[in-house]
Amino acid sequence: KKPALLVGSGAVTSGAEEHVRTIAELLHARVATSPRAKGALPEDHPLSLGVLGFAGHAHAKKALLGNDVDVLFTIGASLNETTTFNWNPQLRAGKSLIQLDIDADRIGRSYPVDVALVGDAQTILVELVYHIHRMIREGASPASTWPSEPPLPRGHERYDQPALRTSDAIPLTPQRWRADLEAALPSDALVFSDIGGHMLFNIHELCIRANQKFVINLGFGSMGHGTCAPIGAALASPNRPVVSIIGDGCFTMNGMELITAAEYGVPVVWIVENNQMHGITWHGSKLVSGGKPMESIRYKRPLEIAAIARAMGLPAWVVDRPGQMQDVLKEALRMGAPAVIEVRVDGSISPPLGDRAKTVAGFKGN
Repeated sequence: KKPALLVGSGAVTSGAEEHVRTIAELLHARVATSPRAKGALPEDHPLSLGVLGFAGHAHAKKALLGNDVDVLFTIGASLNETTTFNWNPQLRAGKSLIQLDIDADRIGRSYPVDVALVGDAQTILVELVYHIHRMIREGASPASTWPSEPPLPRGHERYDQPALRTSDAIPLTPQRWRADLEAALPSDALVFSDIGGHMLFNIHELCIRANQKFVINLGFGSMGHGTCAPIGAALASPNRPVVSIIGDGCFTMNGMELITAAEYGVPVVWIVENNQMHGITWHGSKLVSGGKPMESIRYKRPLEIAAIARAMGLPAWVVDRPGQMQDVLKEALRMGAPAVIEVRVDGSISPPLGDRAKTVAGFKGN
């Protein structure tokens, strides 16, 4: 009566997004994704709970760790630590678990499974859709009672700090410029994220809609993928706009790759969030240590991203006020060339690291 899907990156790799959506709509099942599968169901869809786990959304956590869901169907999700809040037993408690994975070794690795489906996600979901349609034609009807529940929140109210998404404060809040970015992102944008504090804001604050795609490398979690990989994506998909959100740390570690894009005219727009430090380390160390952050990862002198980008031959803009991002992004995309947008933000605002910090602090305490 309260079915839910948890969609992982295996569904995205398989190209099963449309089949996920079809099954969710046929069964009236609510859908959460892992951080890597963000956007596998459009996040403005009425059945979307958003992201479960690392920097995720409260309604996904409440639904999947609460007592309402009675059947949980995981699709291509490895059920690792970052998705399951350090393998929280409440994800399984009181639920029947159906696990679909192409790797038999992953079945039952983290939680006991009632029904195991081993194979390619798209292939299996095609079969399920066929049989669900057949059952409905023969008179069966979905048992879900979700349609009688209050609708899930949409817009700014989905997020942990909605007031910061509409804030006119200067310096810019990380939440506000992402809300501005949403309004300007093309409907078919490929959106990359690198690793760091900006990644947590990207996972939590960006709404990925139909036909847009969100790409993040959380395998090894090393910084640099979101700086370099978009060049390959733009070459492979020349008719789609490619936007990559990276941090100042990612830029200083890997930013020379932008010279390659400039030399070959590869049209990627890098948006560099500049808080003048390695924010995830500063805020994380503050939470884990009981209030004493690592000051060594603050820059000793101001870092001017746009100036460095211009020296490499790329056009560059600085966004430091609310409402600027829309026009700047449109101009950068219109040029059809590699470009950099430096966004100067309030570094005192912590990314959504609370659950992760609790996990790390817990290990430390043991």
